[in-house]
Formats: sequence, structure tokens, C-alpha cells
Amino acid sequence: MVAHRPGFVQPALLARKAATLDHLTGGGRVAIHFITGGDEADQRREGDFVPHDARYRRTGEVMSILRRMWSEDSAFDFEGEFFRYEAAFSSVKPTAPGAIPFFFAGASPPAIEVGAGQADVYAFWGEPATLLPPASRSSTRLLRRVVARCVTASPSGR
Repeated sequence: MVAHRPGFVQPALLARKAATLDHLTGGGRVAIHFITGGDEADQRREGDFVPHDARYRRTGEVMSILRRMWSEDSAFDFEGEFFRYEAAFSSVKPTAPGAIPFFFAGASPPAIEVGAGQADVYAFWGEPATLLPPASRSSTRLLRRVVARCVTASPSGR
């Protein structure tokens, strides 16, 4: 599993690197866990001044770009809130469709929106309840919110 913090590596480069690693490891052994960010001071220490909610939108955009880079058979243009590509394409694809799953975690409403819509695995953690947003202090309540959003975001069950 590779931990990736969006905003420091261009999605097109990440797509090629991850697909290459998938081939080098024999296929199906690579996963990407998206780390959207910790506290604001930690983000600024690493040079990322994008606000909390926008960071989650950026993570969603990165996930979308990766999936397109891996699934498109021809070049495509992309213009998002954070990234722009003209004739984006990668000849390096994962060993099989869906071979590189996306892991994700987060308790805020923007995190749940992105994770439910894009992640293959929604990870939960054992944080003390005092560190969670007030609406998520009950892990059962958080789990129910995430599952409900996952069902509406991905009726196919991805």
C-alpha cells in the first residue's frame, strides 16, 4: 500500500508510477491510500495552503484523473478545479482494470462525499472520539453516515 498525499505529485505522473509498480510487483499487489491531510499546521509545514474542504475536492479530482488515465485508450482533455491536461494519456496501465484499489478515510462531510464516491475501501480508524467532528463522535453514527452515502454514490456496489 502506497500512501499518497494529493497536491505534491501531478496525477498524470502518479498514474504512470502506480501502474509501473503494479507491473513490477506482478499485478494486483499495489493499493493507494489517499491521505488528504492532517491538521492545518501540518499541511502548511509541507507547503500545502489549500483549505480543508478544497483539499477533499482535490483528492476526488486526483482519483478521477487516475481512473481515466488507466481506462482511456486515447488521449483526453481534462479541466478541473485543480488540474488541467491537454491530450492526457498513459500507455502504462495497471495489469488489469481495477487492479489498483483506492483506500480512503475521513470523517468530515467533504471527506465522506469524496470517499463514498471514489474509494474502493473506506478505512476507519481508532481515533479518540474527542478528535472527531462533533457529528461523528459516535463511531456507529459515522459508519451509518458513510454506508448511506456509499450506497447512494455507487449503486453498483463498487
